[in-house]
Amino acid sequence: MKYENGIKSRVKKDREKANEQNIEKYMIFAFAVIFVLLIAAQTALTSPSVASLLNINTEYEGEPLGKEVYLYKQGEIELGLAGGRTNGSLILMLNGENVATFDKGSVRIEVKNGDVIEIDGSNVEREETVKVLSCSSNLDKKLIGKSIKVKSEIKYFLKISLQ
Repeated sequence: MKYENGIKSRVKKDREKANEQNIEKYMIFAFAVIFVLLIAAQTALTSPSVASLLNINTEYEGEPLGKEVYLYKQGEIELGLAGGRTNGSLILMLNGENVATFDKGSVRIEVKNGDVIEIDGSNVEREETVKVLSCSSNLDKKLIGKSIKVKSEIKYFLKISLQ
């Protein structure tokens, strides 16, 4: 009798172990199938033609911002040559790009926080003095009157910090 009970309990344990192994195999297989389906669905959704076939609600999808939309505060600053002179060879640079010349004496530009203003005098024959004539209320008023002398070089002038 003892011998039969031992065999029965051993057979029962073997069956339980086999069932556990089968469940693990099914779980691994199910994970692999679901993972492949997820990758396939994500790949398909990146194609606009497939996404439109699925007729997904696109209400929440965004659209590119236009130039008229600003997500940051802006200020305005006016720069001019000392003595009200004019010089079309003197170039005002904003963040490394040419934006204006001083051919009318003063230049008014819109700026945002972190903008860098430089003066390009590489084509100027005599020394010119550029100064801040006015600025908007969200810029530091200490900027007004600040000046820089430029001759045959590009010089850093200001870094904008809005308040």
